[in-house]
Amino acid sequence: MVEERPMPNAALRVLLEAIEEVMGENGTKAVLNAGNLGKYINSYPPKNLDMAATFAEYGAIEDAVEDFYGPRGARAMLLRIGRATF
Repeated sequence: MVEERPMPNAALRVLLEAIEEVMGENGTKAVLNAGNLGKYINSYPPKNLDMAATFAEYGAIEDAVEDFYGPRGARAMLLRIGRATF
């Protein structure tokens, strides 16, 4: 079973905003659906330090990007997403 360690909402929100910037709204929706995180479609977590998001959700989003693009494409896409977080 995956450990549900908490993380700040803001960290997950920054990731989702970066994914939307790089992949667009429809790409973000596809990734969230693939990661079984449909609850975040059109409803990102608030930009605060409440520990309501989890590392498992963060990882599921990154895994969904890899499943979406394949290993080689995901590497390039995740690099672009990482740059967009700053």
